[in-house]
Amino acid sequence: MITVKSRIVKATAFCLALAVTHVCLSAGLVQAASARLVAKATAAQGGSQGRLTTRGNKAVTVNGTSAKSGDTVFSGQSIQTPEGVGATVNLPGIGRVDIAPNTNLTLSFESGKVNVVLVSGCVILTANRGNVGSVESGGSTQRTEGDQGGVIDVCSSTTPGAAPIVGQGAAAAAGAGATGAGAGAGTAAATAAGAGGGLGTATALALTAATVGTFAVVANRVISTPCRRGPNPSPGTPRGRNDECRD
Repeated sequence: MITVKSRIVKATAFCLALAVTHVCLSAGLVQAASARLVAKATAAQGGSQGRLTTRGNKAVTVNGTSAKSGDTVFSGQSIQTPEGVGATVNLPGIGRVDIAPNTNLTLSFESGKVNVVLVSGCVILTANRGNVGSVESGGSTQRTEGDQGGVIDVCSSTTPGAAPIVGQGAAAAAGAGATGAGAGAGTAAATAAGAGGGLGTATALALTAATVGTFAVVANRVISTPCRRGPNPSPGTPRGRNDECRD
């Protein structure tokens, strides 16, 4: 009888030990899985972050929440700007996105890539060299040339189903950007990116004009009528008009 009870006690203790071990292992696995998920979420958000700037520090809407200058923008979030309020999202190492007032878009980005899905309104996307940029609107997609960077200026069409307005400066005219002048900087960057670091058109014209002007001044001095020196007058003879060189 004692032997039977002893066996029952041992079996019960063994089962309890197995149960406790199983619970501990399960808890450890759950904890490890949770840690991995948290790490992935943190990496997804912290790896690439955008910094928001709004015109006059007025509020815009990011993922349904009011946001102002200095707030962080994460990849995959939607941004809506109200009447009279433009915004800029700076993406360190990637580029920037200048948003016009009355615009609705979704911004996605990661190292080497930035994409805008433009629902309505206007946007200027500037991709730094080494990054690929794209803007989707009205069923079409505009892309930079490979990873050479560049600028994409797009306004959605007000007519349903119509093609967007691309590369005509419409977004710049609509006041895209926190200061309304971000488009100008973007256009300059596009010129530099497209020329591979060469001179832009305006710079080339300015240098040409300066060169022509300098040449004209030098030529004028060279072809001016030389002075005529007369014979050396005696000390008591006054000099004539052509006896000295003109300046």
